[in-house]
Amino acid sequence: SLADNDNVGSLFDSDSEDDNGNTGGRKRGKTVAEGLEVGMKAMSAGFHAVATAISSQQPPCLPTQPQHMEQFMEARFNSVIEQLQVQNQNLAALVELLRKD
Repeated sequence: SLADNDNVGSLFDSDSEDDNGNTGGRKRGKTVAEGLEVGMKAMSAGFHAVATAISSQQPPCLPTQPQHMEQFMEARFNSVIEQLQVQNQNLAALVELLRKD
Protein backbone atom coordinates (compact mmCIF):
# COMPACT_ATOMS: atom_id res chain seq x y z
CA SER A 1 0.00 0.00 0.00
CA LEU A 2 1.04 3.63 -0.39
CA ALA A 3 1.19 4.09 3.38
CA ASP A 4 3.77 1.26 3.63
CA ASN A 5 6.08 2.84 1.05
CA ASP A 6 9.23 4.32 2.64
CA ASN A 7 9.46 6.93 -0.14
CA VAL A 8 6.08 8.51 0.58
CA GLY A 9 7.65 11.31 2.61
CA SER A 10 10.03 12.25 -0.19
CA LEU A 11 7.14 12.46 -2.65
CA PHE A 12 5.78 15.40 -0.71
CA ASP A 13 9.09 16.94 0.39
CA SER A 14 9.96 19.65 -2.12
CA ASP A 15 13.52 19.93 -0.72
CA SER A 16 14.38 16.31 -1.50
CA GLU A 17 16.80 15.55 -4.34
CA ASP A 18 15.70 14.14 -7.67
CA ASP A 19 17.70 11.54 -9.68
CA ASN A 20 20.12 14.24 -10.89
CA GLY A 21 20.86 15.58 -7.41
CA ASN A 22 18.75 18.72 -7.87
CA THR A 23 16.64 19.92 -5.00
CA GLY A 24 13.09 21.05 -5.53
CA GLY A 25 12.05 24.63 -4.95
CA ARG A 26 10.34 24.61 -1.58
CA LYS A 27 9.59 28.31 -1.85
CA ARG A 28 7.77 27.92 -5.17
CA GLY A 29 5.78 24.95 -3.91
CA LYS A 30 4.80 26.81 -0.79
CA THR A 31 3.84 29.91 -2.76
CA VAL A 32 1.55 27.96 -5.08
CA ALA A 33 -0.01 26.16 -2.12
CA GLU A 34 -0.55 29.45 -0.33
CA GLY A 35 -2.06 30.90 -3.50
CA LEU A 36 -4.47 28.02 -3.79
CA GLU A 37 -5.41 28.37 -0.13
CA VAL A 38 -6.05 32.10 -0.60
CA GLY A 39 -8.10 31.36 -3.68
CA MET A 40 -10.20 28.73 -2.00
CA LYS A 41 -10.85 31.06 0.94
CA ALA A 42 -11.77 33.87 -1.47
CA MET A 43 -14.17 31.64 -3.38
CA SER A 44 -15.69 30.37 -0.15
CA ALA A 45 -16.11 33.91 1.13
CA GLY A 46 -17.74 34.90 -2.15
CA PHE A 47 -20.22 32.04 -2.06
CA HIS A 48 -21.03 32.74 1.58
CA ALA A 49 -21.52 36.43 0.79
CA VAL A 50 -23.96 35.60 -2.01
CA ALA A 51 -25.85 33.15 0.21
CA THR A 52 -25.99 35.72 3.01
CA ALA A 53 -27.23 38.41 0.64
CA ILE A 54 -29.96 36.15 -0.66
CA SER A 55 -31.07 34.89 2.75
CA SER A 56 -30.99 38.34 4.38
CA GLN A 57 -33.30 39.70 1.69
CA GLN A 58 -36.03 37.16 2.39
CA PRO A 59 -38.92 38.98 4.09
CA PRO A 60 -41.46 37.12 6.23
CA CYS A 61 -44.01 37.67 3.48
CA LEU A 62 -43.67 39.07 -0.03
CA PRO A 63 -45.21 42.46 -0.80
CA THR A 64 -48.55 42.16 -2.55
CA GLN A 65 -48.66 45.48 -4.40
CA PRO A 66 -46.80 45.57 -7.74
CA GLN A 67 -44.87 48.74 -6.83
CA HIS A 68 -43.58 47.21 -3.60
CA MET A 69 -42.70 43.99 -5.41
CA GLU A 70 -40.70 45.94 -7.99
CA GLN A 71 -38.77 47.79 -5.27
CA PHE A 72 -38.14 44.55 -3.42
CA MET A 73 -36.85 42.80 -6.55
CA GLU A 74 -34.65 45.77 -7.48
CA ALA A 75 -33.07 45.86 -4.00
CA ARG A 76 -32.49 42.12 -4.03
CA PHE A 77 -30.99 42.24 -7.53
CA ASN A 78 -28.62 45.06 -6.54
CA SER A 79 -27.51 43.17 -3.44
CA VAL A 80 -26.78 39.97 -5.35
CA ILE A 81 -24.92 41.87 -8.10
CA GLU A 82 -22.77 43.59 -5.47
CA GLN A 83 -21.86 40.27 -3.88
CA LEU A 84 -21.05 38.73 -7.27
CA GLN A 85 -18.73 41.65 -8.03
CA VAL A 86 -16.87 41.02 -4.77
CA GLN A 87 -16.55 37.35 -5.66
CA ASN A 88 -15.31 38.27 -9.15
CA GLN A 89 -12.65 40.56 -7.66
CA ASN A 90 -11.52 37.78 -5.33
CA LEU A 91 -11.21 35.33 -8.22
CA ALA A 92 -9.29 37.90 -10.29
CA ALA A 93 -6.85 38.34 -7.40
CA LEU A 94 -6.39 34.57 -7.26
CA VAL A 95 -5.67 34.37 -11.00
CA GLU A 96 -3.07 37.14 -10.71
CA LEU A 97 -1.43 35.40 -7.77
CA LEU A 98 -1.24 32.10 -9.63
CA ARG A 99 0.16 33.76 -12.77
CA LYS A 100 3.03 35.27 -10.75
CA ASP A 101 4.18 31.78 -9.82
